[in-house]
Amino acid sequence: MLYLLHLLKDDLAFLNVFKYVTFRSFGAGVFAFFFSVILGGRAISFLSYSKMREKIRPDGPERHLAKSGTPTMGGLFIVLAAVLSTLLWGNPDEPVVMFSVVFISVFGLIGFADDLMKLSGSAGMTSGLKFLIQCAAGVFLIMVFLRIQEGGFTMYVGTGGEVAQYSFTSVAM
Repeated sequence: MLYLLHLLKDDLAFLNVFKYVTFRSFGAGVFAFFFSVILGGRAISFLSYSKMREKIRPDGPERHLAKSGTPTMGGLFIVLAAVLSTLLWGNPDEPVVMFSVVFISVFGLIGFADDLMKLSGSAGMTSGLKFLIQCAAGVFLIMVFLRIQEGGFTMYVGTGGEVAQYSFTSVAM
């Protein structure tokens, strides 16, 4: 959204910086950091108050026992910070920006489902099942992205400026 401020550069010249991806990347990182610092403590307090605590299985590694009682669903906060930061600072006209929001949201939903299962009394997803779902989601999302990305993609190799152009026919689907 802030990307669109560069359109006002004729009236306010300093707004031209919003056109540059480096400036917006820095701004997104700073926003996500402060969002996490300012609201993170409150989110953890809310999760603790709501009795959303991690239950560690006794058959797991001994070092995991230290996590017992840690508030669960913290990943939801991280996903929220990343998505809000991307939506606020990214260029909404770029498919890559919107796709990254979808990608992180899908993986956040997988983690949310796992945490929800744990809170309902089950052991949650097994690591193998969670890994399989993540791999399937990743392959599916990448295939969708390659289909919507116009004209394939370009890969720059090395420092000599060699360019390799790939069309969709060169990507096995």
